[in-house]
Amino acid sequence: ANSESKFAIQYAYSILVLILCMFSSSYIIRAIIEEKDSKLVEVLMVSVKPLALIAGKILAVMTYIFLLLVTLLGGFALSWFTSSKFLDVSSIGHLLQQSGITSGALNISPITIVIILVSLALAYLTVSIISGLSGSCCASMEDMDSAYMSVVLIVLFGYIVSSFTAFIGSPGVSVFLSLFPIISIFTAPIKYVFGDIGLGILMLSWVIQILVIIYLSWF
Repeated sequence: ANSESKFAIQYAYSILVLILCMFSSSYIIRAIIEEKDSKLVEVLMVSVKPLALIAGKILAVMTYIFLLLVTLLGGFALSWFTSSKFLDVSSIGHLLQQSGITSGALNISPITIVIILVSLALAYLTVSIISGLSGSCCASMEDMDSAYMSVVLIVLFGYIVSSFTAFIGSPGVSVFLSLFPIISIFTAPIKYVFGDIGLGILMLSWVIQILVIIYLSWF
């Protein structure tokens, strides 16, 4: 794939991760602060551990987002199929090809799909736990904006860096960007799809992300 194709695919994936993280973090922070503000959390803490309480929020949002994504993809597929029966939709395909987003560039296969799903799940869990910690540090709803902004700045750091990685051809830099927490949630799977890193580096990236998730959960 050329630089334009790499940039288009990396940018599209980064946008997907950004939307996933921003949407989920806002809900998790709000839910935790509302329970603390209403004193409900004090009642729940009698029989529920803090990690279990936050995990409940995270899993609930994960289920909601999963169903939302499935619905959106199903609606898109149905709309495409229906429109193709009455309209010429070839222009959309040409537009994607011009942008460099093609099946050949993506190397689409069952393994690729699994890699993307696992990477998205790890990205979601990482940012969700950071959001949970941020929300648990707030005393009232007045603190929500500052808590949410903290998470936004962390995620935006990874997003902005990832936007420029398509033009970096150095193997050493590619490995670093694929292993560095927060940046790796945006870059590692795409670097692997393009062949910039091997399966071993991708697996190591996942291990580091899992260790970060466990470490954050310890708090």
